[in-house]
Amino acid sequence: MAYINKRDRQNVITKITIQFGTKLNCPEDSDAEITLREPDEMEILEWAEAKRQGALVAMRFFKQLMPSLVVWHNLMEDETEKMTNEDVVELIFSKQDAANYVSSEWSKAVFHTPQNSTGEK
Repeated sequence: MAYINKRDRQNVITKITIQFGTKLNCPEDSDAEITLREPDEMEILEWAEAKRQGALVAMRFFKQLMPSLVVWHNLMEDETEKMTNEDVVELIFSKQDAANYVSSEWSKAVFHTPQNSTGEK
């Protein structure tokens, strides 16, 4: 029997780091970075259902889900305090370019597998 401890589980989950500083009018993309995890099975099913209902419903679902997907970010409230995940999401969604870019990059990364790109199963 194989055991997967908590630390190992974190290594199994796909994560993507997205740099989007210029989408927030920062000088460099690296000025705003966020690492998001892949969704679990229920989240994938809910995402698929939201996408079937249209772009607006899908984006609302992503915005609602996103705070729980954040693994890490470099955004600061002030010189000593990091922004909460919820505040990061609000900041991202305050700019259309940032919201579209982050959601698109996350979606491509977590739903793109070699099997999907070749059509094989």
